[in-house]
Amino acid sequence: MEQAREFFTVASIATLAGASGAVLVVTNTLRKLFGMNALRTCAGASLIIVGASAYAAGVLTSMLGFVLALVNACLLFCTVVGMQEFAGGATRQRVSRAAKEHGGRVEKFFGSWLHPDGGPELPPQTLTDPAGQHKKDDERDVSPRIGR
Repeated sequence: MEQAREFFTVASIATLAGASGAVLVVTNTLRKLFGMNALRTCAGASLIIVGASAYAAGVLTSMLGFVLALVNACLLFCTVVGMQEFAGGATRQRVSRAAKEHGGRVEKFFGSWLHPDGGPELPPQTLTDPAGQHKKDDERDVSPRIGR
């Protein structure tokens, strides 16, 4: 039972690394279980964790304390979004045109929050064929040619 108290403690959540890990886990869990908006959940969790830490430390006695808590919540939010996008980018396929999945949308635990459909749609490239006409990727003849 003693080991269970060592995962997240008040002292570890008060650090940026501990708070980032806590917000990341809470946000991904709520997104996965209930389909909650990841960015709003992350912002709310960041405000709650920083607000609770600032209250426990007794720094919310002045306007400066509230402003610093808000700035720290923004720092925590940006840190967690960066962590998630880095982790989500490591699992993303690197193709110019992503394949469309059949059926329902599958959400990965470490998927992108900013680009949930796999990233921004890339514009089709325009190429010139040997006859001098412009063709887009969708219209281009991709059959193999022998003796080119």
